[in-house]
Amino acid sequence: MRRAVQREDIEDPLKENVLIFATRNPKWITPAALAEEALRKMENHKITSLVVMEGGKVVGFIHMHDILGRKIV
Repeated sequence: MRRAVQREDIEDPLKENVLIFATRNPKWITPAALAEEALRKMENHKITSLVVMEGGKVVGFIHMHDILGRKIV
């Protein structure tokens, strides 16, 4: 949403279709991946969250704070 508000070509971001703001090819990880692997991938791509996919379907999302907040790495 932050990026949407910053776009100068959009008058009212809340009245736009969400597809124009969506990431086309999001970074993802499988449910079996380790927390360390997820953090490494986020750091490598300079992002804070990943889509969790299994069998070509989205099964969840993981945010860096989900991992760091549990102090598991």
